[in-house]
Amino acid sequence: MNKVLQKPKIVDKVLQEPNIMDKVLQEPNIMNKVLQEPNIMDKVLQEPNIMAKVLQEPYIMDKILQEPNIMDKVLHEPYIIDKVLQEPKIV
Repeated sequence: MNKVLQKPKIVDKVLQEPNIMDKVLQEPNIMNKVLQEPNIMDKVLQEPNIMAKVLQEPYIMDKILQEPNIMDKVLHEPYIIDKVLQEPKIV
């Protein structure tokens, strides 16, 4: 994951992939795997405009909220709310 996230504009490329979020969210236990990655939220949140891109994905919140215990996992991430609130133009 480190190498992937350090690659320039990799997140842009991933997010341009048709239906990428559908594919990602269909992966069994994908959120568990992602959330086990050390400092994953730091890396994701450092990506410019990542939240804007994610929020443009149709039904992304529905998909995320269908993930069992997702809020528990997210809220256990240290300082996650601070990080999200620091993201420009999140709301």
